[in-house]
Amino acid sequence: MSQANSIDNSEIDEIIRRASKYAARYKQKYVTIDHLTLALLTYKSFYATVKATGVDIDGLIIELKNHITSLEDIAMSTVDEIPRKTHGL
Repeated sequence: MSQANSIDNSEIDEIIRRASKYAARYKQKYVTIDHLTLALLTYKSFYATVKATGVDIDGLIIELKNHITSLEDIAMSTVDEIPRKTHGL
């Protein structure tokens, strides 16, 4: 990958922050690979790169959001709970 297309540490940190925000938005107690994938797919430069390859990224994002919504086993038990990162993050 050329340096022009590489992701730097600040971008990685931002993607992980966004994954945490997705977990909180969906009221889930863990930040999982699903939230990380959603954060990556919706990250502007990654989104544009994937879309340019002809992938239906908008459909993929909708399906992933539907999947995340269905994850009842990791739902928060209290309103003020903060999502925790799993070992993968």
